[in-house]
Amino acid sequence: MLTRFLLIILICLSNNIISYAQMSFSEWYLESMHRAETYTIDAINRMPADKLNFKPVTEVSTFHDQVTHVIKNIGFPQTYITGDRYSPIRELDLEANSKEKLVSNIEIAFQHLYAIVRQLDEHELYMMTNFFREDVNMDKRAILLLIKNHLTLHQGQMVVYLRLNGITPPSFNGY
Repeated sequence: MLTRFLLIILICLSNNIISYAQMSFSEWYLESMHRAETYTIDAINRMPADKLNFKPVTEVSTFHDQVTHVIKNIGFPQTYITGDRYSPIRELDLEANSKEKLVSNIEIAFQHLYAIVRQLDEHELYMMTNFFREDVNMDKRAILLLIKNHLTLHQGQMVVYLRLNGITPPSFNGY
């Protein structure tokens, strides 16, 4: 009986592993970034509106500025991925200091990122490009991962800001 149970568990786990192995980079990235978007919006919504300008010390950014920095940095690398210098993110009102506007702007930024990723051919993701400086070459996957890593850094900072205000941050929702 135990052998059958373990065999069933093994089959279930292997099917899950195989399905992830069959996922393209773009599919994995979009799924992962959707979870990151949900987490980020949850963190924004937990910070009271009167605390958006909170910063733990004078040398660092406010909570609001952390979020707007994330929004800009979701849009900034697109030039290196698509070659297009225009980004609708540049037209957002990032100075508006309301939770509703922050959430709206971050949703627009993520939707823009998703559109870019969806239009990329999987082979195009391996194309090398200069990133930020002429002496820095990386493929487009690396740039997309850089966006994700940068977002994670600022999510961590948002968690600290929430905790310093006695607010429980969102539960970790996985990669």
